[in-house]
Amino acid sequence: MDVGSRSQINEQYRRACRRIWIKEEEETPLSIMDEIVANGGRADCGSFKARTLKIMESRLANILPNCGLRVSPHIESNVKIWKQDYGVVYDMIKTSGFGWNSVRKCAEVDSNES
Repeated sequence: MDVGSRSQINEQYRRACRRIWIKEEEETPLSIMDEIVANGGRADCGSFKARTLKIMESRLANILPNCGLRVSPHIESNVKIWKQDYGVVYDMIKTSGFGWNSVRKCAEVDSNES
């Protein structure tokens, strides 16, 4: 087996082992983050304070005891993805022709098409 195919197998294994988050595992950390922000858990620069992810892990363990979510790699990875998604949506709604629908919680396009 050459080195190229070994790295392909490792990549396939890594992707096969990725965790699939269920709806409760997606929503619960977001609600926990919302509480943390409401209680002043953000630093002056806008990022979260140092122990925020550990606090999230602890609260998740209490709310969803069998989920097994840990700071690394689960929560860190999802927070990174959420930041990227937020950035995309933020940039989009600041562009002319786009807006935010607070009722449906989604971005909308201003269009004359029926």
